[in-house]
Amino acid sequence: MSLLMIRRISLKRRILIGFAIPIIFFIFGGTINFSLVNDIKSTMDTYLERDQPQVQTLQNLIKYSYSFRMPILVIARTPEPEERVRLLKMIQENRSLAFEAYESFEATITTEEGRGYYKKLSVIWEKWNTIINEIYTVSEAGDFEKLIRCSSNNVSLYSKSTRGY
Repeated sequence: MSLLMIRRISLKRRILIGFAIPIIFFIFGGTINFSLVNDIKSTMDTYLERDQPQVQTLQNLIKYSYSFRMPILVIARTPEPEERVRLLKMIQENRSLAFEAYESFEATITTEEGRGYYKKLSVIWEKWNTIINEIYTVSEAGDFEKLIRCSSNNVSLYSKSTRGY
């Protein structure tokens, strides 16, 4: 019966139906595509406005905090006064940059999730600074044996204590 119905439809209507179906699919697909692209755009805008500054300041914090880690470990094994002065200057410069990056990260936090990460980071940051201060203090005292023990023990303790973060 359906074959008989198709034969009754005029050629003009068959052509019209033949063009209408793809046009309807095209309009439907375009509407869905437009909606999805707008969702992606709003997600990217959110990322660029809110999340990217946090990521950039966190990357700066990592870079600067590790940039004075090595001089701290090297100074523990360097008895030459000229080299120690150079390393101490490098440590102070990089440490101030790390503190600036830490404060910048704190200023960019806008979400509850970010505050949770900041709480975890602040615990790690305090441990890190305690270790660095202890190594720095022992280094200033000039007790190289204690300094080497202190730097080795504290760095391994720090590594073990931050694995869960």
